[in-house]
Order: sequence, then structure tokens, then C-alpha cells
Amino acid sequence: MNKNLLNIKTKVLVVDDNLVNQIIITKMLSKMGIETRVAKSGQEALVRVNKESFDLILLDCQIPDGDGYEVVKKIRALNNKKKETFVVAMTAFYLDESKQKCLDSGMNGYMIKPVTFGSLLEVMHKWVTKRTGEHVDYQALDSLSDLDETDDKETLVELVSVFVENTPYRIEKLVTALDQHDLKIIQEESHALKTSAFYLGAKSLSCLCENLESSCKEMSWKQITVMVKDIQSEYQQVEPVLLSEKEQALLESKSNKIA
Repeated sequence: MNKNLLNIKTKVLVVDDNLVNQIIITKMLSKMGIETRVAKSGQEALVRVNKESFDLILLDCQIPDGDGYEVVKKIRALNNKKKETFVVAMTAFYLDESKQKCLDSGMNGYMIKPVTFGSLLEVMHKWVTKRTGEHVDYQALDSLSDLDETDDKETLVELVSVFVENTPYRIEKLVTALDQHDLKIIQEESHALKTSAFYLGAKSLSCLCENLESSCKEMSWKQITVMVKDIQSEYQQVEPVLLSEKEQALLESKSNKIA
């Protein structure tokens, strides 16, 4: 299996009766390092959901024994945690009423078929943020203390300072590169931001940047625009958390020096 681009163990159920679609989608998920199962009908999907736990269900709206809208309603009616499983519709219809019908039936999102690697990445990284619920991994921040010779968390303070100073500039360069359709700069800046975000425990942000870096050549400019906006939004969530941790580290360092 390939490297897990999400940094989280994940299992996805693909519900589609078309063999070609099954092969393409499962191979794209495998490329992301994600475990997959396949169901060819709505009934088979319900049997699998009852027997196994899935983190995400990709559900074709047009299946032989009914439709995806009825399947998701039955999933939501389950009397266990499986009813909360994240479900994304796969539909060939681009009309606003089709999208709204997906959401009204209980689905969390939708993708327009044919599914591309970029659109699948977009769905997966949105799901990662939803699942983790945390924008910063505090264990990763704690591990930075291992680099210090004392208990004053100098490394944390220094890295956060550098990160919050440089990241807005990098994101601005991403936006400019997007406006100029410059894929080279987009890859360079997303790579740099991916690495620094990872060291500071901003794993969702790091994942977004890695996805953009590795897949931007396969995406439409509309998809790249969405991902850049997601990176901007995620950074807005990360920055205050890191600044708070920096302030706490400075207070603890001052307290230790007084003691």
C-alpha cells in the first residue's frame, strides 16, 4: 500500500455497480494509502455497514436496487454510531437541486462524476479535519521540548514565532501563484508549508499542503482554488492555537526563572 496521505488509518466503502468506476476509485484511494471495500448494490452496502465500521462511504446515487438517497436514509436510521458515518454522494448531475437533494437525504457532501484524483483528495482532506476535530497535535508540540537542554521550551517559542511570521507570506505567494496559474510556485510553497506545519503539529494543514503539492498538476484550477482557500481557512484556525501555546511557554519559562 502507498504512503497514507491522510496520516490517519482510514477505511472507505465504495458503493458503485460499475466495475470500471470501482477499479478507478479504489486505485486512487490505494494511491492515498487508504484501505477500501466495495459494494455493488444498496443492499450489499447495508450488509457491509452492519458488519464492518467505515470511516467514509462513497455512495453512487444511481444503483440497481434503488438509489443512494434511500440507502443513506437507512444508514442514518441505524441505532448505533455507524449512523454518523461520513457519506459522500457520487452523482453525474451538476444541477443545484441535485446537490441539495443529496444533502437533504442525509449525505455530508457530493462529488460530480467522473470522480478525479483531485476531487477525491478534496473530499478526503475535508473529512480528516472533521474527524480529528483538533487543528494542532499537542503531542507533537510537547515533543519539541526534547530538543531543549532546559525546561524553558525555547524551541517551541522560536519555531512558533518563525511559523506565524512566515506562513502568511507563503500563503500570499500561493494566492499570487494561483492568480498567475504558476504550478511551479504552488508546488514549492505548498511543500515548504507542509513541512513546517507538520513539525508544529498542524497535521491537517500539513495534509492539505501535501495534497496540493502532489496532485495540483492533475487538478483543475477550480479545484486548486478550493484547496488554497482551505489552506487559508485551516491556517486561521491553527495560528491562534500556536500563539496561545507560545504565550503559555513564555509564562512557564518566566515562572521557572523566578523559582
